[in-house]
Amino acid sequence: MNTNRLDNTAENITLRACSYNIHKGFSAANRRFLLKDIRQAIRLVNADLVFLQEVVGENIRKAAAVPNWTTDTQFEFLADTIWPHYAYGKKKQAHS
Repeated sequence: MNTNRLDNTAENITLRACSYNIHKGFSAANRRFLLKDIRQAIRLVNADLVFLQEVVGENIRKAAAVPNWTTDTQFEFLADTIWPHYAYGKKKQAHS
């Protein structure tokens, strides 16, 4: 095995990462729903890896109450056609 080749290849790899707390798609104080703007901002970063916090999976009440709520889950809407691979981890629910 030629380890020099592996080492040289590894030196040439660059990954761009982005971490973003999207606050469930809302602006500060939950005044405006900004999910489309958030998606555009994430696209402009041109990251290879995107880590999002406070992403909503399915929320039927919000979908009925908020204009422009996406019909997809938020992570699917944000991934759109940009990222073919994505994963969603639901937070653990506290037991009473």
